[in-house]
Amino acid sequence: ATLDPHLPNYGVVTTTVSAPALYGTKIVTLQRDADRSGFPSPGDTLAYTITVGNLGNAAATDVVVTDPLDPISALISGTLQTTAGTPVQPATADSGTIIVDVGTVPAAVAPVLITFQVEISASFANTATVIELNNQAVISSANEPPLATDDPTTPEQDDPTTVNVTSLGAFYPCTAIPDSECAALQALYVQTNGAFWQNNEGWFVTADPCSWYGLACATDESGRPHIVAVVLPGNHLQGLLPTNLDLLPELVRLDLSNNALAATLPASIGSLAHLEYLNLAENVLVGELPSTLGNLTALRELYLYGNNFAGDLPPTLQNLQTLEILFFQSTQICLPQDNAMLAWLATVSSVTGTSGSECRRIDTSTKPLVLVYAGLDNNLSSEWGKLINNLELGANPDAFTVKLLIDGYGDNNSYEFLLEHDDDPTCPSIVTGFLECGRYRRGVNLFEQIEDTAQRDLLAMFIVNALYERPNASQVILVLVGHGSGWGANGLPAQPRGWTEQNGPFSDIAGGMLWDDTSGDGTVTSRSLSTRALGEALQQAKKLTGKGIDLLYLDACSMAMAEVAYEVHDSVDYLLASENTKWATFPYDQLLPHVAEGLDAQTLGERWLAAEVALLSRVPNIDYTFSLMALAGMTEVMSTTSALVETIQPLLPAQLAKVDQIIAATSLFDSNYDGLVDSSDTYVDLYDLAGQIATSFEDDEAIVSAALALQQAIRTTVVGEYHQHAGDSLRTAAQWEGVGGLSIYWPTSADEEKRLTLYSDLNLRWAADSTWDEWLTTYWQSTEDRRLTDLEQCEQTSDCPALTGWGFVDIPPGQLIFIPMVQR
Repeated sequence: ATLDPHLPNYGVVTTTVSAPALYGTKIVTLQRDADRSGFPSPGDTLAYTITVGNLGNAAATDVVVTDPLDPISALISGTLQTTAGTPVQPATADSGTIIVDVGTVPAAVAPVLITFQVEISASFANTATVIELNNQAVISSANEPPLATDDPTTPEQDDPTTVNVTSLGAFYPCTAIPDSECAALQALYVQTNGAFWQNNEGWFVTADPCSWYGLACATDESGRPHIVAVVLPGNHLQGLLPTNLDLLPELVRLDLSNNALAATLPASIGSLAHLEYLNLAENVLVGELPSTLGNLTALRELYLYGNNFAGDLPPTLQNLQTLEILFFQSTQICLPQDNAMLAWLATVSSVTGTSGSECRRIDTSTKPLVLVYAGLDNNLSSEWGKLINNLELGANPDAFTVKLLIDGYGDNNSYEFLLEHDDDPTCPSIVTGFLECGRYRRGVNLFEQIEDTAQRDLLAMFIVNALYERPNASQVILVLVGHGSGWGANGLPAQPRGWTEQNGPFSDIAGGMLWDDTSGDGTVTSRSLSTRALGEALQQAKKLTGKGIDLLYLDACSMAMAEVAYEVHDSVDYLLASENTKWATFPYDQLLPHVAEGLDAQTLGERWLAAEVALLSRVPNIDYTFSLMALAGMTEVMSTTSALVETIQPLLPAQLAKVDQIIAATSLFDSNYDGLVDSSDTYVDLYDLAGQIATSFEDDEAIVSAALALQQAIRTTVVGEYHQHAGDSLRTAAQWEGVGGLSIYWPTSADEEKRLTLYSDLNLRWAADSTWDEWLTTYWQSTEDRRLTDLEQCEQTSDCPALTGWGFVDIPPGQLIFIPMVQR
């Protein structure tokens, strides 16, 4: 349930006096990212949603919403809309205050939604890298004192909605140096999350980069300054090393050591003819060294250690006759074997390299690649050993490669393994700290990884690096293990790069997956990966490597949703997931042996589905669902879904009672994770829904035709489906006779109103391309003449696994499984 945690639980209050109880919230999302920085900056567009509701038992009258805009933002003409009442002001776009005369807000009906967009000024005066843009509306009425809106993404009560605005060079040109050098600096800043560097003083705040932290300049003969040094060691740079560093042609010193830079070393770095010092040590760079390093004939010091580089030292390094220091230890670079390279190496004053046993050449085989990305930094951490041990049991390095990134609860325990086959259940162990186990060596097949597994860029980096190391893999299988809660929205302003904060005793309304309870920045707060961020990570990986994901297994709750499947449909071929709560069996000892070169992704997905079902069928009285989808069909599912709701949308509100009967008859799934499947849940089976619509409107040929078309599209897309409802189960009251394998969000209760406001094209491609979000709006507006169910808010969080009917169960002969629990 998703009532504002700042409000009392009106759903169970008994009153003796009739009175309204207005509340108001205000959220913001990044509508247009003009500079593609990933965070709000001057020139970007922000979208605001004000929600005004009444949880009392009497109507509120003469309701007026007044919202003075922040001076550094301006309303975009034509964007102010309201679902009730009339905008009074602004009459013109340059007015600084929005006024909406809402009128009467009845008790316990759908809330009033006021939406508008603003553009952040490109010319405001600021003296800091980051400034705050604040907004807070005031709600007045004839019945109550004025009420300030609350930002539901923060734990504070009645606080303004705040966005951190970061200025970038597109709006503060670095006029002191050539434009091309400015472009290189902006790429470095944006691609490595400059807003979150440990020190970014001056960056894109002043017009003179020569004064920015970590930079140094020298003037040419004409007196024009140029960047000659970029020195940012240990500054929390995280992301991809830019490919346009060659736009800094006068660079003499480049030090980006002790950060989290990923992917390969770009060949363009060989254009830096004046470079004397290059330090890229202690990052997560992969691949072979480019031969263009041999063009750096002025180079004196080269530090490459502490990366995942592999392959031979390029023979072109013999051109570096002035090189004095070469450190490449703790990599997998191979020592030279030919006499010419050995003779050159002997001329370098100080060399620290690898031993022969650390040598690894790029794997050019076509063996399938299995990538397992496990976010266990939560109450799943106790299953750390079980997961990795089952993976080892199923691993077969001769037939396929398994790479695992796993993060346990707490700090400094995120690791990446290149898994070996082994049957020792006691090692590796996060409890004992024994990780090597005689088969893993740090810097060879065991690496420390970045914390924050809920971050989009880390997921993308994990995939990209693995594919750079194995470019010819015939098949790419990605498994995401952790908590899930269906679709999840981005959470601006708290985490503008696609994380969602989970605040206070209640989790955030935005949901998400891969919960991470302890972040790498030292805070203790849950974060999750939004649906859009998941899609962006997979798209980025495909763009950089040219390879998509053949089979994606979302080993988490409630992920077989249309919203999720559509988000990744152009970067994933097949998706295996569950419509309902997913039992965390982690049976990878039984799944991995099915991986084989030449086996197509659909067949592999079908075998994995069958293996999961075979395991769960041994447990009495449990409910479960599995779906395997060919995502090429999701475009047709989207278009036929839109066509269906467009045929029934004109029938509201007249046919509201019939629509409610359809919802009541449609198969539901546990979306609030109370252990029950009942009318309080908001995830419905889309196939069953289409069937119920066709039956209820059997005399309407257009509706029946549209419903059957949608069912056909789902049958084509869902190529494998299995579900079991135990009739005597105490955990659910599900009736899944018409389940088709793909769910969708349809909220019907009053406490979903805030999450519904996030169901938009800002957060979901499904909402952008389909008309389902418009249908939901029409449905909610049709409920104004009746009371919506007002549900009690559940206090379950990822730290409190104590819901009725959930916990550990025995699978004969004793294997333990449990439900990953997430409460929005």
